[in-house]
Amino acid sequence: MKLAVLDWGIGGLGFHRRFADAHPGIPVVYCSDTGFTPYGKVPRHALAGRIDHLLAHLADAHGATHAVLACNAASTVVDDLAAPRRGIPVAGVIAPALAALATRPPARVGVIGGVRTVRSGLYGRGLRAAGHEVRQRVAQPLSAHVEAGRLATADVRRDVARITAPLGDVEILVLACTHYVALTPLLAERCPGAELFDPADATVAHVQRAWAIGGDSAHGEPACFFTTGDPDAMRRSAKLGFGMELPMVDAIEL
Repeated sequence: MKLAVLDWGIGGLGFHRRFADAHPGIPVVYCSDTGFTPYGKVPRHALAGRIDHLLAHLADAHGATHAVLACNAASTVVDDLAAPRRGIPVAGVIAPALAALATRPPARVGVIGGVRTVRSGLYGRGLRAAGHEVRQRVAQPLSAHVEAGRLATADVRRDVARITAPLGDVEILVLACTHYVALTPLLAERCPGAELFDPADATVAHVQRAWAIGGDSAHGEPACFFTTGDPDAMRRSAKLGFGMELPMVDAIEL
């Protein structure tokens, strides 16, 4: 098995870190697609086509056999992908999050995410079907702050305060963008009574079950990192946003 982890930017590094810690023997190929239009701005059919194109490249050129879309916007089109029909199993982050939250007692749940994620209705419908009260907020500027390494500036504090203002009494706050985990201290400050729910943990558990991944304490080959954007910018963003010192990042052109 060789796992491709795909996100538009660095948000998927949170999932990558959790998966690599649990399964150090499984090689990972991480791809950031910052050279492409932000996924929230791409029509559904075009986004599915772009993701299929990337996954085909990661399979053909780098040997990826399975893929996780560690991005909520990308996960809204997981059912439209051709990759599974071509032999590449694909998991998103939304379905595992909803499955995990469906096991919880009814609660007041806040969801913060990008425009595409919120407007898709996937979180709203899934959470209400499980008996939860749901309030959703578009939090579009936050991922840009994380990509730029702005985690505690006046601007990001102001945006977090505005976005979370109607969510102060929620019991669970779903971080429906993989970037937002980098802002955990600010979000916890604004929603002090809420559990901050990161779908990455549920996604790791899901792929372990779905793909029958067992425990493995041995270390395999090191992860490879690629971007369709600027490799130096990706390394800088990973350091500032997630505290991760990435090794060499290679540029790919598609």
